[in-house]
Amino acid sequence: MTDALGTVLLPENQQFAFYDDALGLCSYNATLDGYCIIQLDGRAYLRSNAARANRFVVDLQRPGEYLVHESLDEGMLYLFDKRAGVFGALLLSGGTNFVRDIQARALDRYLNVLNNAVRFKPLDNSGSWTTEATLSGTGSGYPAVSRTRIDGVLCLVYTDGQVVYYNVNAKAQHAGGAAIGANSGAWYSPKHDVFIALVANQVKIFANAVRPAALSNPVAETPLTKGKVSRVKVRLTGADGEACANELIGWSMAGAGSLANNQSTTDADGWSYNDYRAPVIGLGSATINAEARF
Repeated sequence: MTDALGTVLLPENQQFAFYDDALGLCSYNATLDGYCIIQLDGRAYLRSNAARANRFVVDLQRPGEYLVHESLDEGMLYLFDKRAGVFGALLLSGGTNFVRDIQARALDRYLNVLNNAVRFKPLDNSGSWTTEATLSGTGSGYPAVSRTRIDGVLCLVYTDGQVVYYNVNAKAQHAGGAAIGANSGAWYSPKHDVFIALVANQVKIFANAVRPAALSNPVAETPLTKGKVSRVKVRLTGADGEACANELIGWSMAGAGSLANNQSTTDADGWSYNDYRAPVIGLGSATINAEARF
């Protein structure tokens, strides 16, 4: 990451940055002393002056927009004009650290994610953070929060590279996940379907689609029985065990019986299914094979 003259710039904490498809990677930078737009080639340009780094908040009440902390004492929260790089109307005001942990604003509450716990507060920010959901497959610490292609679903990327999704409306984990490797901040781009990450002082782009690495052996969900139909399944995963969705699976078999389909696709969790029809008279032996076709 460099300025227009090629001077290397150090990345800031992920809480002081966000990725926006309309602008690019937006971050405070101490060297340039302000709010900057960073192109995908790593070149950073000053957008507006700023006295200090301020934390940004995904605002689900306004499509594509953000809020900003006043980070001197974390006591105030404002609307943020991402294009001009300036503060808007004051939303919350309190004592030191009053707004510190706010990461997203939903229609009816503020949200914070720490480790595997999604926590909420009412919009007046009163009381203590209360857990509304516990996630699986997460990293540790505070993840970077970004929008996805699905309204109300947030992408959470941890600094160890774990990626999970959260449905704000359903208050539940959304299907899917990824592992993109260690980073100092990473965000999902709905427009390009990729992850934009800061890694070792570089801007890197990672595909959202998982590269298939392993296909499980076919297994039957119910015992194979004469004259009955049994569902069989396989699972396709990446190098880190993450699900490979929407991939084509080819099926074949030898021996008694038949398969309903010679092809199927994997679901969001990497599973692909087929039906095995056992013969009515005699079962004999049957060997079912599956292969990933890509």
